[in-house]
Amino acid sequence: MAIDQTKVALARKTGLAYVCAMCERYWRAAEHGAKCCEVGLNGNQCGGPLAGMTFPQYQGPLKEANWSSFCFRCGEPSVAGIQVNGRGKMLGLCEKHIHTIERLQCRETGKSPVVEYRGAGNLLDNDPRT
Repeated sequence: MAIDQTKVALARKTGLAYVCAMCERYWRAAEHGAKCCEVGLNGNQCGGPLAGMTFPQYQGPLKEANWSSFCFRCGEPSVAGIQVNGRGKMLGLCEKHIHTIERLQCRETGKSPVVEYRGAGNLLDNDPRT
């Protein structure tokens, strides 16, 4: 399934996370008028660090090996990473969203997620979707 980048941009403007906007399961449900992705419609759970997860039900063009190179919220290049306790996957954060995430609390723990800062030299020069 090809994901229309114009629709991704519009969905992002409503506050949808970049990873969700790039997920085929979200767009399959949206084609039928649903307000959430097909994972939620089927009674399963998926989500990011504030839900205590690392998008376990994601299906789409983003390669998981590169998820630390872009911000999971907006898709911009990352300058830091966030890891959910008990999960190995590191998700990227841009400069803007580091501060947003640090002010929020995880549902599971009631604490702010741990953010690991990286030097600017660690940013990848390639597109994370390739």
